[in-house]
Amino acid sequence: MRCAVVFGCTLLLAGCITDRVLVQEDQGRVVVDGDVVVRTKREIEALRGLPFTRDVPLEVMTVKELEQWLNRYYDHYKIALKKQDYFYHKMGILPASRDSASTWKGFLGGFAGGVYDDDRTASDGTKGSMILVQDYAWWSKVQLDMIGALTGMDLAYEVFLAHELTHALQDQHFELDRLLDQSGSGQGSDDDVRMVHKTLLESEGNVIGMAYFAGMHLDDVAQRKAFFAFLRYNNLFNAPLLTLIAGKTPSFFSRQTFAQYELGLDWVEQRLDDGEWQQRVDGVGGGAMAELGRSYARLPGTPGALPASTEQLLFADKRLDPPLHLPDLDVDADLHLPLLPHALHNGGDVFGALALKQWIEKPFVSADAVARGWGGDRYDVFVDDDDSPVLLWRLLGDSDDDAEEILVALRERFLRSLAEEEPGQRSVVVVDVPDRVLLSLLPSAPGAKGVRVTRPERLLLERRGSRVVVVNGASAAVDLEALVDHLFEQTRAIGADDGDVKRRTAVAAGLERTLDHALATAPKEEGLQLGDRLVLPRRTMALRIGVGQASFDDPALDDDEFAFAAPDIEARWGLRENIEIALPGALTLRTQLGPLLLSAGIAPRGLPIFDPFAGVWSGRLLTTATLQAPTIALSLQAEAAPQFSLAHLDGATNDLAVRAGLAMRPVPWLVLQPGLSVEDHDVDDQGVDVVRFGGVLQRGFVDAPLIELEFLPGLMAYLASSVSCRRDDGKFGGLVVVEQRHALGLLLYF
Repeated sequence: MRCAVVFGCTLLLAGCITDRVLVQEDQGRVVVDGDVVVRTKREIEALRGLPFTRDVPLEVMTVKELEQWLNRYYDHYKIALKKQDYFYHKMGILPASRDSASTWKGFLGGFAGGVYDDDRTASDGTKGSMILVQDYAWWSKVQLDMIGALTGMDLAYEVFLAHELTHALQDQHFELDRLLDQSGSGQGSDDDVRMVHKTLLESEGNVIGMAYFAGMHLDDVAQRKAFFAFLRYNNLFNAPLLTLIAGKTPSFFSRQTFAQYELGLDWVEQRLDDGEWQQRVDGVGGGAMAELGRSYARLPGTPGALPASTEQLLFADKRLDPPLHLPDLDVDADLHLPLLPHALHNGGDVFGALALKQWIEKPFVSADAVARGWGGDRYDVFVDDDDSPVLLWRLLGDSDDDAEEILVALRERFLRSLAEEEPGQRSVVVVDVPDRVLLSLLPSAPGAKGVRVTRPERLLLERRGSRVVVVNGASAAVDLEALVDHLFEQTRAIGADDGDVKRRTAVAAGLERTLDHALATAPKEEGLQLGDRLVLPRRTMALRIGVGQASFDDPALDDDEFAFAAPDIEARWGLRENIEIALPGALTLRTQLGPLLLSAGIAPRGLPIFDPFAGVWSGRLLTTATLQAPTIALSLQAEAAPQFSLAHLDGATNDLAVRAGLAMRPVPWLVLQPGLSVEDHDVDDQGVDVVRFGGVLQRGFVDAPLIELEFLPGLMAYLASSVSCRRDDGKFGGLVVVEQRHALGLLLYF
């Protein structure tokens, strides 16, 4: 029964979503709605500040079809993945019964709602294509469809679409294969640098996709700060859920994946801040998004370039601390190391500070201190004739103390892995002193689930100064002491290859030229038109908070003059294309006819709660016509506020008001909205005509500010001010002031 209710509610909510991304053709095939794609691409171009240079083919798959596609993908890379499995098995990251291909495939197949494949070539020869998964994780779809039921948007798929289109822009302008294949020093493969680039690419995709979802303008600093605070809160809120649904996936794999979507947020935000600051102060740079784009083009190690290691992503104070690159081991033409004559070199890479941290950490126990002391590392895997891997791992600490801390953490982690595999039977401690740990590893028992050891082996951890060496899997035939001495000789920092530096410099210069042209031709985000301030467009919010004073004195009503402090609050949301809602319950419909904006709204003014038959019911009706231009807009409004009692229908009264006002933007950072309102209030069957001056135009049935002054992009100080006068034929000029309202505060459009 409970499942039926949930399913029924989901169908009801889904029916409120009018702009579906995936639609069914007459033949029953699910395809992508082309109009939605065109609209999303246009908005992503404006938001990211880069144009699409070619089409992005789209394909819709089921989860089963995606798994088949992943099978082909992993088959293509099976040799590289097999090499990596030896390392994962020797580190205890994966048990011997599992491989990384099936682990990643099962994990991604249950999570992915969209995929961008930069290697995929369409039938027309176009490089790079997208996949949307029509039956992806229900837990995520239900969350987004609940919001989509209000907004009318298919948020789940529009977020995926925006995210993957951002990757397409990255590929077309910054070459994803270059970013994901290059090494850090020209000395060989560097997984740590690849992780940096994957993290920044995914974090940027996350930022652009969620900014599109929220309708944020990232060039506005106030909106940007609020938006990044929301992203961090959202990540914090979803972290336990993501951990739960990761299921049996090893935590190292799931944490590596999730880190890519949040670890780069600080870096992306800093680049946007720097670009916005350069634009405002220096008048150069092209704005926030231009600076983010240029970080992909700059030569590594130069100011504003991409981080050179995950350590620089983890710790802001380490961004001027370049990683130490270690040389490749000298293997002969047959891929043998003389001290391991019967083992074939199976590849090597950099583990990195982030991977080290995630591998060492336990629940509620941070490894930040160990990762902070990481200076550089390189591991190599050799495979003996009997298919037994030997791991040689060299690490450099920032100091002797850091290296000592790394050694202690490695000792604890390796011992923990051994204990988890076969408690009490897997190893014998031979030496355990502060700078050296030597264990004798015994063959695994039949059926053991952990990392299998098929022969007697040795595990050695040793520190000499700021250097640490790990040998895991050396057989009794290996001269362990000579091997360790050789590894310590090779545990030293080296500089980048001169040829590699020249190549990177040329690539960076070419990308800068391409980026300059792209930025010059990209569409720009449009800010709010003047008329849009009265009735918000889709995916736009307005929030204002202020405080002021009101004073009232009307001799005609025999009231004494009094004054009181009053809060000034406005909260409105452009819910759908032509619908705005505002607290505490106003609803406004709008339509745009060229420069003419027409709207009509309704809101309760008084609702009896305890005795609805005796109480007075009151509502408000408001119509607005606005003729808008870039720097000036003229608005006319008519409002009726009928009120009646169910107990005394003959006592119904009606308040009427007619308003006219101008909205002017004489300079980009200043908006003035003066107006005049003529109102007829029926009070005790006596007509009292009131004339109001100042900020009297209504939006969401709240007075608009008289002055909006932008002092930070997206954040304004405002003055709300109005004066009410009553007609009095006995007074000079025929008007007497009866009420004044003035308030100051902050206003944010986002």
